[in-house]
Parts: sequence; structure tokens; C-alpha cells
Amino acid sequence: MNRVVSCLATFAVLLGLSACGPSSQGDDGQGRSDVSTNVSSRKAELSRSQVVFFVPADGITISQHTPLNKWAEFTPILSDGLRKTGIPAKSITTKTSGDFAQQSRDVQDFVDSHLSNGNKEHGRHTTIILAPAVSSDDNQYGDYVTRPQHIEDGVDHNVGTGPTSEDSEAHQRFVSALKSARKAGAHVVLISQSISGFVPDLYVQMSTPRAIGELQARQLVEKLAIDKATANHPKAIEVMLPSKETSDSLLGSIAGKTDSAQQKERQDNKEEASVTVSDDFAQEAFAGVWSVLGQYFKDGRVFSPSSRLDAQSTQDDWRNVAFPAQKSSQVSDELEKRLSVSDKDDKTSQPAHIDGIVAMNDFVSDAVIDKLTDLKYQGSSADINPDISISGILGTITGQHNLYRQTVPKPNMGLTSKTQTPQNPNDSTTNPTSPELDDNQKTGGLATHDPSQSVQPDMSWPIVTGFGVYTDMIPRIVDGKQWMTGMEDLHGVADTIANANVSLVTGTNVSTMPEVSNKEVNGVKTPVITAKLIAVSAGNLKKEMIDPGYVSMADAGL
Repeated sequence: MNRVVSCLATFAVLLGLSACGPSSQGDDGQGRSDVSTNVSSRKAELSRSQVVFFVPADGITISQHTPLNKWAEFTPILSDGLRKTGIPAKSITTKTSGDFAQQSRDVQDFVDSHLSNGNKEHGRHTTIILAPAVSSDDNQYGDYVTRPQHIEDGVDHNVGTGPTSEDSEAHQRFVSALKSARKAGAHVVLISQSISGFVPDLYVQMSTPRAIGELQARQLVEKLAIDKATANHPKAIEVMLPSKETSDSLLGSIAGKTDSAQQKERQDNKEEASVTVSDDFAQEAFAGVWSVLGQYFKDGRVFSPSSRLDAQSTQDDWRNVAFPAQKSSQVSDELEKRLSVSDKDDKTSQPAHIDGIVAMNDFVSDAVIDKLTDLKYQGSSADINPDISISGILGTITGQHNLYRQTVPKPNMGLTSKTQTPQNPNDSTTNPTSPELDDNQKTGGLATHDPSQSVQPDMSWPIVTGFGVYTDMIPRIVDGKQWMTGMEDLHGVADTIANANVSLVTGTNVSTMPEVSNKEVNGVKTPVITAKLIAVSAGNLKKEMIDPGYVSMADAGL
């Protein structure tokens, strides 16, 4: 009997455990089920979504002497990023438009035909990504640069083709259509340019003139080790600022003139040029350069051989280095004037020593390199670092070994007899951050390096910077004639836009993404994605350009 009771008790316990078991598994299973349901729900949401990408049409060209950062390059990268998040390929559409007015009609037609039926559910699964078709004279930098706003009568005339009635109508059409899309539940993402009077769900800033200027100036400071330079041994730098409008007669060289004459002509130039010269893009680009280099001009560690900039210069003196650069010959002529130094004895001129040239974009840098070659400058940027050779650069690009860099050596400046004994830029006994300046050094070392004295200058090749990654300029990077170029991180920003679209479609707050910050767009706080700029040199060319497929080994001349 006891055995029977014991068996029954054991059976009851086992039965109880078996009853508890499924319940416990049900709890865990429910948790996994919730996650699975969320994933499935998100996939379902995205599978029902559509994305329409409105972009400017690229001009047809068979030349490689154009920037790589064009809309035709970015469109497939963004489409690929959207597909990876679960948007069906058939639901991703790209629409190109020839100009601002046509694009406004294309957007309006889409909204009227796809979002006017009052179906909010359909609208919620629609995203309009719009890159306004900006017509600009600054396309040497590529398609993605955000142009400075130029607001008149409530219209940004830098978004469109100019202050015409057609532009005004197109602007109003854009605002009306985009607001209607938002009202229908659709999401609107603007890329590169904002549209005054409309606040998007998300704004993507690809690059700005200021950021481009800062990027090149920082690369120059790092490569030349300007932080270690001194006022007794400054670096010679020229800023080549392409501009839409300049008056060459206002900006003639003032090298070799007395300090008082320089100051008077500079002030006269500034006053007259303020009336005749206007270029928001060039002004902002120079502001970026000056935010980095300005301190070095002021304390004498950097000077301009042409005297266009000196210790008294400010951010407002951008016109002093601006020049028309629609043709290569204009760049060549400008650089020759900048580097010409008159000989006091025989009245002839000879090229000045130059350590670095900020060329702003690859169109300008190409002409700069050709002129430096004509003037018989020797070597390459690789020579500035003794551990880097052309063979070493090639080995790095082909993946054979890494690139190692050491401190930049001090070049032979061809100093005059009045110059103090040059100091070692790496000497820890000097204080490069706050050097004591004499009267000569307050002009950025111009009196110390008197261009009228008979001196044989050092004709070593300078550091040349650019932007835009012109395909035909890649071999110039490889052979060291151009130190660096730059462009936006297209794959990185495309993936971020695609992930942000997931948040928009699924109703998640896009501002919680780590890549998104809240900034003012047309005076309203807006979620903003800021694209990373990549500085491309021989050391990272393979990683940044060849491996992602932007350029081939053949493009690099390998």
C-alpha cells in the first residue's frame, strides 16, 4: 500500500512539473515571439514602402576632368543602402530633372498622382528624397556642396537658377507640393540644399564651402608640421581662391612695397572691392581656410610670398586671394604672378620658394601643378617626408606594406643675410605658440624674406591640396604632385539615410540615431545628418577610393 501511495505521489509531482514546464517555456517563447513579431512587422512595413529620389540631371560628359562626387555616382549607392534595409528594388525610383523649375513640376506631378487620394496609410509608407537642382558656377567642387543661402524677398536665389519670375514660381510650387506630401503622411528628406519656407523630416548636409576650406588647411598644417614652425623660420603658403567675380586690378601684388604702402593699398582694395565683388561661396570657403591658418599668419609662422595675406589680414580679406578660375590659363597666370619675385640687381624675376598651396579644388590644382612644372619646381610631396618614396606609395596602394611617416624636415628657404640663424622647428627650446615678433616679423616674415634681395630660392615641390577627386587627377596623387584631394563619404552617408528612412517609416524618432543631430534649418530645429569628409592621399587611396570601387587601379595609373 505504501508503495502505491509513493508511486502516486511521485506521479503527482511529475505531473505538476510537466504542467509548470510548458508555462515557463511559454513565457520565454512569448519573449522570443515578441522580438520575432517586431522584426516581422518591420519587414512588412518596409516591404510595403516606396522611396522616390529626385535628383538633378548630370551633364553628359566623356571627360574624366570632372569631380567624382556627382549625383550619378551617389544614386546607385543610396539605392543599394535602401535595399539592404528591406525596401524592394522595384519600390525605389529615381527621377532626374534638368533644372529647378522642371524638378518642381516633377515633384508636384508625383504628389498629385500618388498622394492626393487621402490614403494616409499609403502616404506613411512613402518617402520623398529630394536634392534640389541647384544651378551654380561652383560645380568645380562637385554636386553635393551646400551653397550659402542668399535670401531676397523670402526666396533663396542660390536654390534655382537666379532671381527670375520662373524661379519664384518654381519655389512656390516646391513648397506647396512638399507641404501637401507631408499632409498626406509622406516623409520628406532634403539633401544638400534646404528650401526656404519648408521644414523637412530630415535634412542631409553633404559638405559646405567652409568645411572644404577647413579640410585642406588642416591637411596642410599637419603635413608641413606648421605647429612646430617658428616666426624666424616660417612656412610660405598661398591660398588660391577661385571666385565668380573679381577685379584683378584691385588685387594686384603688393610685394616689395613699404609697410605703409602695403597697408594703404590693402585698405583701398578692401573698400573698393566691397562694392564690386560678391561671392558668398568663395567668402565662406576662405572663412574655413582662415579658421585654421589665420593664427599662423598672425604669429608669423606662416607668410604669403605674394603678400596677399599677412599678420594684419582677417577673414574679411578673402578678396585679396580671390581670382576668376573658369579656365586653366587663368589659374596659371594667377600663380605665376603670386610666385614672381623681382631681383633687385638685374631687375629680372624668379619664382619664390613655396611650401604649400591651398588650391581649393582639383580643377585649380591641376593647373597649379602644370605651372609649377613649367617654373621648374622639383620633386614631389613625397620628398617632404624622407620615409615616403614613390615606390613606397605604390607598395601601399597595392597592399604590399603600410605607410609610415616621420617629422617633416626643414627645407632650404634661401634666407637673406638679414635673417637670424634659422632655428630647428623641432627644437624644444623655442615656443612656437607665442613667439616674440619684431617689426619685420609682424608682417608675416615678409621683411625678413625680402623679395628684392638677390637670393637663390629653394625650388622644392610644395604641398598642393584640392577637392572633388577628379578621376584624371588620381595619378597626380600617386606620383606625389598633389598631396591630397577630398570628397564626401558616400557609402557612409547613404547607409545613414537608409537607416533613418527605416525610423521614419516605422514611426521611430529619427533624432535618437547617433548620426543625427538637431540643428536649425531655415530657422527651425530639424534632424540633420552631416556627411563625413574624407581626405584622400597616397597613404589611404587604396582604402578610401580603390577598395570601395570609386576608382580602379587603372584610373590610378597602376
